[in-house]
Amino acid sequence: EVPNLIILDLNLPRLPGTEILSYIRGDSRLKDVPVIVATAFPRLAETVRSEADWVLIKPVNFGQLRTLAERFSPDTSGDETPEAEAGDSEDE
Repeated sequence: EVPNLIILDLNLPRLPGTEILSYIRGDSRLKDVPVIVATAFPRLAETVRSEADWVLIKPVNFGQLRTLAERFSPDTSGDETPEAEAGDSEDE
């Protein structure tokens, strides 16, 4: 089973989030799962924009994150297409 959405902080203590993102995009089970990445560094955000579905610049409040995650949630009618198209990125 795969997740409906992955939220990834790029600033992790032991393994760079950029490596995790590359792994996700290279894994046949996960490559199509939408990924929201968060970082405090705008330059780092630019380097992952092509691999992430959305890029958020921290600080991000919980309400913003929840609203964005809801856009990627499967629709109760059975249509699992998010409102935002894959490849769209936005700074919050």
